Amino acid sequence: MLFLRARIGFRALRELTIPAVIVSLALVGAAGYAFYELCDKAPQRFYLAGALAVLLLCFHLRRNDYAFCRKLLPHPYFLFLSEYFLVALPFLVLSLVKDPAPFDALYGMLPVVIAALPRVEGRFRQTAGPFRIPMPDLDTVSFFRRCGVLVWGLLALALALCFAPWVSVLLVYLLVLFSGSAFSQSESLALLCLEGLPAKKFLDRVIRRQILFWATLTLPVLAVYAVFHLDTAWQVLLPVVLCPLQIVASVSAKYRSYSPNRPISGPVSQSICMLGFLIPFFLPVSFILTFVYYRDAIRHLKTYLYAYDR
Repeated sequence: MLFLRARIGFRALRELTIPAVIVSLALVGAAGYAFYELCDKAPQRFYLAGALAVLLLCFHLRRNDYAFCRKLLPHPYFLFLSEYFLVALPFLVLSLVKDPAPFDALYGMLPVVIAALPRVEGRFRQTAGPFRIPMPDLDTVSFFRRCGVLVWGLLALALALCFAPWVSVLLVYLLVLFSGSAFSQSESLALLCLEGLPAKKFLDRVIRRQILFWATLTLPVLAVYAVFHLDTAWQVLLPVVLCPLQIVASVSAKYRSYSPNRPISGPVSQSICMLGFLIPFFLPVSFILTFVYYRDAIRHLKTYLYAYDR
């Protein structure tokens, strides 16, 4: 089974274009260098180990092939153990090379503990996880069904690391940016026309609901971070200002190419728009594309909601 996964992975790598391979290798190299530089500093070692544990735990609890592996293999524990050990192996090797410490035993034990955790199938409700926070639309419901554990894990990690400069702010910022992947499928025309609103009011309402929903989840974390860092509380302005623009860009990009019951296409301009929220050099381009997407989305929605124009 593990050999089959490796063959599929290598086949996927062979299908990548040369620029994609170069960018992927550059990102892996940059991540390895950053870990190598940070793994001998006391606070950062806790953050890196905690981040690895949260990611492995979220993947284990939400992996889609869990039931399939239990039916195919009498004891899938060793498969999960080998997979998670391969993920933790680079961290273990770099930690041993840089500065041998008890963290090496932690990286070695993480796969053993996480692979042994049983998965409990739960029923999903149209609420944001364990709290009664109504979700704004079906896209968000589908997103939380796929990635709900990851979302709550990142929020819990951000809340736990509020004492560290910038960490919680960046986690919240990246979480809202990642939430844009929820808008990857177009709803049916019946759902689009259900509220009976004209194009502009419909789009504004979707955007407003998304902003209020994510503000409800993230603002408490940012408030706690501001309490811990009163002198640099201005750092919370980064997600407060840019996260609503991310949501506007994601929603507008969906409805500018809306087609009932079909996946949303991702042109190069849309990728550049999202990239600008990660790389400051492209940020002005993202602002311009967000405005263009918003106007295009209104114009495109009018072809479906023309009956409600007043």
